Amino acid sequence: MRDIPKLSNEWKLTKSERYDLYIECAKILDKEGDSGAFPLYYHALKLFDEDQNLRSQYKKNKMESYQSEAEKLVINAIKSPEIVNFEEVIALEAIQDLKKTSKLIFDFVDLFLLKEMAQFKTDIKSFQKLMDDHVVTMEMAIQKKQYIQICSLDLAQKQIYTFKECASLLDIPLEDVEEWFIDAVTNNIIDARMNQMKEEIIIKTHKIRNMSNKEWAQIKGSIT
Repeated sequence: MRDIPKLSNEWKLTKSERYDLYIECAKILDKEGDSGAFPLYYHALKLFDEDQNLRSQYKKNKMESYQSEAEKLVINAIKSPEIVNFEEVIALEAIQDLKKTSKLIFDFVDLFLLKEMAQFKTDIKSFQKLMDDHVVTMEMAIQKKQYIQICSLDLAQKQIYTFKECASLLDIPLEDVEEWFIDAVTNNIIDARMNQMKEEIIIKTHKIRNMSNKEWAQIKGSIT
């Protein structure tokens, strides 16, 4: 099912048929909690950028569904551990259309991009209903925020971080740093090695985040 976008190119489907196919497959994976839902939602909504007539058609005849699926793309970007750059999502026209109708979604994203870890844990409690509605667990949200934090580090300036520095940055107990490191490497968030003797983590690379906090603040400012 994850290969549907590639396979469907050989099936001579119309863009409307491809959109419906991607969305139906995404919903199945989403219901199962499979992160493969994200690329399917993304490929579906990207079709609207390629075909303005298709976008106008859905906005006119299926507005409720159009909005719901755009919201699900944003939520799945948050639920998918490997997605740390929201720029490709926010840039889609279908997501831009949410500015007036789903401000709460943008406020939610705002937490991940602008708040420090400790403040994030406090402020996210006010979004509990939104999280419950979209099956975003607190553990899932905190992990995503931690990944964004680590991927915001300027490795050109510094690559070696002590366990204490990591614990402070991620707002976790010192004894949990090693386990967190293993999970982050497993999820391909960082390419790094650990020196247990010196209690250091040497980060070679991390997933690239192209959107700065300033750029996100400008986008969010246009919503209010």
